[in-house]
Amino acid sequence: MKNNDEYSAATTYHSLGGVFLMKKDYTAAIKNYNLSLELNLKYEDEYNATGALHGLAMVAEAKDDFDAAEDWFKQSISILLRYDDYYRLALSYAHLGNLAVGRKDVGTAIKWYESALEIYGQIDDPVNEKVVIDTLAQLRELSDKDETVNP
Repeated sequence: MKNNDEYSAATTYHSLGGVFLMKKDYTAAIKNYNLSLELNLKYEDEYNATGALHGLAMVAEAKDDFDAAEDWFKQSISILLRYDDYYRLALSYAHLGNLAVGRKDVGTAIKWYESALEIYGQIDDPVNEKVVIDTLAQLRELSDKDETVNP
């Protein structure tokens, strides 16, 4: 393949990763996200590599591999912070909140969701802002009712 074709293939692999994730073919999703990541890094496109990192995190989350998902999301976040991509940053924070809920760590979940909420308010995203507000209300209600939950 020519370099431009090879570089463009990163987007195709990313899209295929998403298709396989939706079909719950996690092995194929991981393979395609890894190919996308490899090509983006080869061509020093770390910003677009965040899409593959996010995809790998989503696969790990779907498989309840919370540690791997957290690692992938945090790698993506470290790059997104350099590019001021607040929308994707807030999305990653919300996913980290989801992981904390999966671990039954309500206190950590609330902190991640509050970080996402702050950004959604700043970037004027009322739809995601409402989703996070509702999630926070449910978590706070849960933590008020159950003294064994770590708020």
